[in-house]
Amino acid sequence: MDIRRLGFIIFYILTSLSRQNVLVKADSFASIAQLQEIVNLEGKLSESLETFVKLEKDRLQKIKQFSESVKKATELVKGNGENGLENPLASYAVIKRFANGWSELSAYLNKDYTQELQDLLQRNKWQFPNYAGDLVGAMAALFRLQDTYNISTADMVNNNMQGCGPAPELLAEDCFQLGVLGYQAGRYGQGQEWLKMADQLTRQGRHGGEVNHTEVLEHLAWVEFVKGNKERSLNITLEIVKMAPYSQTARENVMLYKREKEQNTVETYEQKKAKHEEKTTAEFTSGEYARLCRGDNSQGTPQGNLICWYHGLRDPLLMFRPIKVEMVWRKPRILIFRDLVSSIEAERIKAVAKPMLKRATVFNKETGELENADYRVSKSAWLEESDDEVVAKVNRRIGAIANYGMAGQYEFHVDFGDPGSPLDLTPNGNRIATVLIYLNDVSRGGYTVFSRAKIYVSPAMSQINGYISVGRNFVVNAASIQISDDLL
Repeated sequence: MDIRRLGFIIFYILTSLSRQNVLVKADSFASIAQLQEIVNLEGKLSESLETFVKLEKDRLQKIKQFSESVKKATELVKGNGENGLENPLASYAVIKRFANGWSELSAYLNKDYTQELQDLLQRNKWQFPNYAGDLVGAMAALFRLQDTYNISTADMVNNNMQGCGPAPELLAEDCFQLGVLGYQAGRYGQGQEWLKMADQLTRQGRHGGEVNHTEVLEHLAWVEFVKGNKERSLNITLEIVKMAPYSQTARENVMLYKREKEQNTVETYEQKKAKHEEKTTAEFTSGEYARLCRGDNSQGTPQGNLICWYHGLRDPLLMFRPIKVEMVWRKPRILIFRDLVSSIEAERIKAVAKPMLKRATVFNKETGELENADYRVSKSAWLEESDDEVVAKVNRRIGAIANYGMAGQYEFHVDFGDPGSPLDLTPNGNRIATVLIYLNDVSRGGYTVFSRAKIYVSPAMSQINGYISVGRNFVVNAASIQISDDLL
């Protein structure tokens, strides 16, 4: 390992589910750090918008007061007929309203309080998340978290998720978008559940006024048909006909679903795909990877004689503050170093690395090139000792660090270089060990999973995990294959 360089890796919002091409194309790289930046921007936008609303309210209040005074004076003059203007004060009031009031009103109507807000929006528009990449990516992350942590749609809608704080409530419109994206991406089961929830919330009035109930039901009927529920799809479509009796599409769909129900037709391609998806999703959710990600290592091989110790008691630099070491697994050799990096150092490293982040790549054996990969959704930056004093200080302790964002992942992989890869051919030799530093705490998940050893290591702020990739005789340790889990 090249100890002269400190690899800083930030895992971004998961935007690709390797099973679905629709979502794979929706690459979103809005990390937690970037999300914090746009949250800060939203705070500034909110202040500017609040100022605009206040000025507009003041302006409208003055216009309203003038309108009421004009109405009152006009009614008074009209009420007295031709004698209404005999009173010199009444004549004076009319002249004053035109000399002052109506002239001032013109100025008020021409007053534009939006300029500051518009300038702020225009200057920062480049930071705004987009639909095709960022929003679709965030929805894909929700799907994966549901699979990994076995979270029902109802629990997610009601924010009933262990370890998660408060969040704005999801509306029928959100559920509809998730449902449509789900089944379009081949996630028919999740598409079905989200569309059912969209229907339920619409009936409850939990929406933003933009939901089209018949459109929700049309999509739900189709997904039910693809899932093999022909009678259910027919009943939903009959309900649509009641809601929109003049809809030609709804009447045609009734005939279609009736025919499909009465005839024993051959399964369509999508129906076959839906059955396969249901099977693979069930296998994934109950499989070893998801089980380990949820913190269950009951099937792991027992490891006896695991020990803890202080490292560096004879080292002058560590004598008064030796390193706390905990062995959590023997083969592969996995160690945890406690409290090795302070919170101040962690924040400084993140600050130095953030402007240097670039999309992380992997080595393609066939082309011999470094390229983006669907299974590694992240950005990374290499920090030199010369970049910052804190980097140099930490670099003397360890060689690589990592930080995972919302649903960030790096799927099945090994940390040593395959024969002929750049990592294998580096003058410093192949990577023999990996060290991960957690620069922040997470509410749930974030485990480093060792699939063959059937174990996981949970993260904690300032904790450093280390494991051996290549043995003393430079033989690859196959048990070091790992997965970096999604964060919830």
